[in-house]
Amino acid sequence: MRWVGMLLFLAGIGLAGVYASRPAPVEVEEGESPDPAEQVSTWWSLAGWPFTAGAVMMVLGGLVARRDRGATTAAGGHAKDEEKAPALVRRIRERLDEVPEDARAEPEKAKQRLDEVIEDLIPRVLDRREAMIARMGLGDFAEMIGHFAQMERNAARAWSCLIDEAYDEIPACLERARDGADRALERLER
Repeated sequence: MRWVGMLLFLAGIGLAGVYASRPAPVEVEEGESPDPAEQVSTWWSLAGWPFTAGAVMMVLGGLVARRDRGATTAAGGHAKDEEKAPALVRRIRERLDEVPEDARAEPEKAKQRLDEVIEDLIPRVLDRREAMIARMGLGDFAEMIGHFAQMERNAARAWSCLIDEAYDEIPACLERARDGADRALERLER
């Protein structure tokens, strides 16, 4: 269902973009400037409704894609898939440990572990932010999410280094990612 929302969103962008940029010819005497209100009125009569339809498609597509994007916080602050944020951060840490130190020797295993962290586990933790704020308070959450962001950035850097075959940079990125995960987990478990 998420892909339906994304397609609706993209079609809306295309439709709104095409009609938003459509010029509205306004006839004026030579040397005079066209009246802005008349320009808008002329544009609306030519392109207003298709543009509005595209904008509505974008909003609806975004809502459909967002609704179906996975675990979100339910009423009462509990995650729908029942796995708590600390357990997910521990799984992230485990997956980072499973990335081979010499990714050159096992690039497919390294990519698989980093893909799981970046595409599956990190979004699932972030989907719980409302519940974490309610439990931790905004100040502690802000401190934790800073460390979590450090982990996320460095995991993404390690993935990028792997794809670019810059294997010598991967261990440092992984070490910073592990450090960020450890610090985030420490704040989550307080």
